[in-house]
Amino acid sequence: ATLPVWVALFMAGLCSQAAFVHLVAVILKRQGSYVGILCGLCFAYLPALLAAPLVMLRAVFSSASANAFYQVAFPLLCLWVFILGIAAVQRTYGMSRVKAMFVCSVALVALVVLPIVVAVVAMTQVMT
Repeated sequence: ATLPVWVALFMAGLCSQAAFVHLVAVILKRQGSYVGILCGLCFAYLPALLAAPLVMLRAVFSSASANAFYQVAFPLLCLWVFILGIAAVQRTYGMSRVKAMFVCSVALVALVVLPIVVAVVAMTQVMT
């Protein structure tokens, strides 16, 4: 019953990431389309489907070696998705690799790191 909620949250995050990347690319005076970057990011996130089997293997084998394998494989999987995201930005907007890395890094900070920091600060303020 929670699958539609997770799919909706993933799509909302993906659409907001595509909108943010498109906005930054437009600010940098690049030609490209929102639909193009949305499709590119969908392709970039395709390897993330391997995260579920990784979690399952970690839970089934429940050992130190399975946990170590997960702790090595999951960051590599995230790096693969990030590199594919850079390639999607690079191809959609005709940017150099460095500019595409900058755009993807700004999107990561603005959409993932900053909300986490704000949430932690807000929770610590509420708790005191």
